[in-house]
Amino acid sequence: MNTQNQQTLTDELLVSNLQNGDNSAMGELYSRYYMLVFAKCLSFAKNTDDANDLTQDVMLRVMEKISTFKGDSKFSTWLYAVTFNYCTDKKRKAKGKFFEPIDSLVNLADCTDQERELDAKIKEEVAGKALMTISHEDQQLLIMKYQLNKSIVELQDIYNLSASAVKMRLMRAREKAVTLYSSYCVGVA
Repeated sequence: MNTQNQQTLTDELLVSNLQNGDNSAMGELYSRYYMLVFAKCLSFAKNTDDANDLTQDVMLRVMEKISTFKGDSKFSTWLYAVTFNYCTDKKRKAKGKFFEPIDSLVNLADCTDQERELDAKIKEEVAGKALMTISHEDQQLLIMKYQLNKSIVELQDIYNLSASAVKMRLMRAREKAVTLYSSYCVGVA
């Protein structure tokens, strides 16, 4: 299949083609996601050379593990989790010798609008999945507070609780969501 045709295919079709032995599909996925993976790797690495090495390793790992991708999530979400897990694992094994988080130095201005938008969508999708795994009561509380912008006073009235009880429930619900988000990311790679 020529490059022009591959550029019009969805990620899902490219992944399916790759899983069926069309290794040229990896080239298009590589082109689409290289900068996103690089930006994530750079947030773990000390410099761009290390980030480039990590990015290459992640892309090779994706090609090796593509048969494990079942399509339960978007490819971009799975790729983000593979990248995060790979970098975290490398950092853990290096015990700080090789990595130093530099999230504040990653210049998102260097990314295209499409890459920034994709990064935001991936994070939102993973967070949404984590939110859906906590109890319905915790979901509702977090949604009311952070999406519907309900105040503590309003939540007190809704739940017939004291301010400290509402704050404690919010804290526990957030902690559950964060823990599940982290375990979701770790479990994907």
